Amino acid sequence: MLLLASTLHADNYWSRFRGPNGTGMIEGGKPPVHLNDDTGLKWKVPVGLGHSSPIIWGERIFLTSFENETLFIHAISKKDGTIEWSRKRSYEGPKKGPGFEDLHEDTNPAAMTLCADDQRVYAYGLSIGLTSYDHSGNEIWHHDFKRTPFLYGTGGSPMVHDGTVFLLRDSLKKANSMLYAFDGKTGKVIWKTRRPFSNISYCTPSVLETPDGDEIVTLGAGRLSGYSAETGKEVWSLDGMGKSSINLPVVRDEELFINAKIMLGFEVDYNHEKAWEYILSFDKNENGVIEEKEITQGIRMPQRPDLPLSSPGFGYVMRPPTRFKSEFDLNNDGKIPFEEFVSKIDSMTRKMQAAQGRVQIVRKKGQTPTPELLWSERRYLPEIPTILPYGERVYAVLNGGFFVVRDANTGKLIEKDRLNASGMYAASPVAANNHIYFASRRGVVTVMKTDDSFEKVSTIQLDGEIYATPAIQDNLIFFRTTKWLYAFQ
Repeated sequence: MLLLASTLHADNYWSRFRGPNGTGMIEGGKPPVHLNDDTGLKWKVPVGLGHSSPIIWGERIFLTSFENETLFIHAISKKDGTIEWSRKRSYEGPKKGPGFEDLHEDTNPAAMTLCADDQRVYAYGLSIGLTSYDHSGNEIWHHDFKRTPFLYGTGGSPMVHDGTVFLLRDSLKKANSMLYAFDGKTGKVIWKTRRPFSNISYCTPSVLETPDGDEIVTLGAGRLSGYSAETGKEVWSLDGMGKSSINLPVVRDEELFINAKIMLGFEVDYNHEKAWEYILSFDKNENGVIEEKEITQGIRMPQRPDLPLSSPGFGYVMRPPTRFKSEFDLNNDGKIPFEEFVSKIDSMTRKMQAAQGRVQIVRKKGQTPTPELLWSERRYLPEIPTILPYGERVYAVLNGGFFVVRDANTGKLIEKDRLNASGMYAASPVAANNHIYFASRRGVVTVMKTDDSFEKVSTIQLDGEIYATPAIQDNLIFFRTTKWLYAFQ
């Protein structure tokens, strides 16, 4: 029985978003590094539209898809890709009206990743609540949530630890922002903790094991927090994070690696000239300044002007357009020259810093644990993909197709260079056997060595876009595109 229990431990399976405790790697994983359709592809199956990442327990892969106002939960054979069972729930998504936003065009209702333990699989969706199934697809319990407004939907996925399911739901209505703990067996709410400071975050929690008990670690709007897994009490916190958190905190021993980029902010190397080039596209009389009459519907505030104009990350539309004048016409003369634009951007940048860093939780007997920031870097931060501590280095992938490598102990930049695929990245990098796997949104997968050569050993173009993070199990790696689930061996 003890042997059986050890083989069913969650760390043995890629059973949640980004694998064991969200680390992006798994012990003993040796998937292929030379990916190609001829010899490495074990199978591929159509799985329907969805951005959720595949998870694994035993001989099954679990993921979700969305079609015709219905969310599907699938169990797929790891051996040959056969869909063993599917369950569905009707979806009633966010609708226009007071307190609701449309879903972001880069997401869909099948965006949240499932999690599993040896008894159950847990599915969460924006309107379908939290549902538990056994591994044969029988529904065990369901929990409905009261409707609350989210910005572009909710992105955090559930995670299960020692029989308890934890779920972060930060709402635009701060009074409704909550961290939940559910009994995995019954669905009963064990505790729920309010997070009134946090109204925009898309974080999946991680577990920090300590001598004083396990803690649930989350990134929220401006704050990194550790909560008692038993009671839900906030044990410690560190302020000064980005105001909108997508990445999850990665745990290594009693340290955390964090990346808190600001979704509605800027990096310190903001490209004023590139942004002004876009602004001048509204300069109809070509006099080099933007006048009040030239500020029209659709003018955007460039957040990341180096991205293509077609990218949602380029900037947000100013509503109403007159808001652009009120923000940037500093002397209120009806004209906005380049100098006023730069002055306003710089003042906003100073107020909206973001960082990547390494945090140590200092614990002294009889005292409240204190988080200590060991290093912090503010340049070259990924937006959606979570960073990957692997060995003595931290890896990240940036939009545009750049990889960044830092020293895990000091934060010192080791390398920044291009991958074999440009464009945007939503999938987090994963690692196994001294190789990193990067998957671009356009469906290009690049495999890179982790030694000082940073050699790109293979590249493959898959069919469909990739938003999902790959999953690894033994000598297999799984890639989910918007069309297919691929298994390479």
